[in-house]
Amino acid sequence: QEPVAGYEKLAKDADEGVRSCLARNHATPCDVLRTLAKDRSETVRAFVAVNFNVPEDAMDELSKDDSPTVQKLVAWKASLKEEAELVTA
Repeated sequence: QEPVAGYEKLAKDADEGVRSCLARNHATPCDVLRTLAKDRSETVRAFVAVNFNVPEDAMDELSKDDSPTVQKLVAWKASLKEEAELVTA
């Protein structure tokens, strides 16, 4: 398994596609997802928003994102979580 330093390096890559792949990867460490949640790219932040391993504090930050798209994805993911809780209750 790649060390965390490798993920951190990829999170700073100039290529938005690299950062987007990292943002949607479920193996990406939480600290790296927190960094990507502040990325300059709306696409990267959107992929973080739909990653089910993103920490709650990063989701809180994304819920206040300047992008309506990111905000909608955060709300969509929250609704999925609520539905899953109802089904398993």
